[in-house]
Amino acid sequence: MRVLILDGYPPVHPDRGVVRVVADALVERGHEPDVLELHEGHRGRPMTEAERRAYHEDDNRVSDEIREAADHIAAADAMVFCYPTTTFTVPATMKAWMEKAFLPGVGFVFNDAGKLRPGMTQVRRLALVTTTPHGRLETARARDGGHRTILWTLRMNCHPRCRRTKVVLPSGGAAPETSIRRAFRRW
Repeated sequence: MRVLILDGYPPVHPDRGVVRVVADALVERGHEPDVLELHEGHRGRPMTEAERRAYHEDDNRVSDEIREAADHIAAADAMVFCYPTTTFTVPATMKAWMEKAFLPGVGFVFNDAGKLRPGMTQVRRLALVTTTPHGRLETARARDGGHRTILWTLRMNCHPRCRRTKVVLPSGGAAPETSIRRAFRRW
């Protein structure tokens, strides 16, 4: 299975090792991970004026970044979002990338009646792996924006039987490899 790993960690973040552990766990299970670093180059920046104008057009892949993202998504059978929790949700760079990448024709499509339909039906697994300074109760009170964005909302655009995995780790250095490997054991 081809797995797109979206790395939302800044280059110098102490918890960045989580991405390597996830990739290693997937290779051990026989999968092909494809890591996309969102802090590299121009990825993760807000939409440009041209991208915003072309969003609902038939030819909406107007930049190299959007074409690259669409190609990665089309090739993926599964997606893993790795990021540090920022104010109880995904970081701004990941959110900006998601807004540009999951555009009409890639993330979702419209049928003849104008109803919204899933556009990533080849994606059969979604996962989020995050490090957070917040406790479980604090996160629940804040309604866990990362979980809601990725595992609820984005899942509606995937295969109808898309399975979900969630790994929440305390921030602060070494990634507990056993927790990550256990979560991806059934992949």
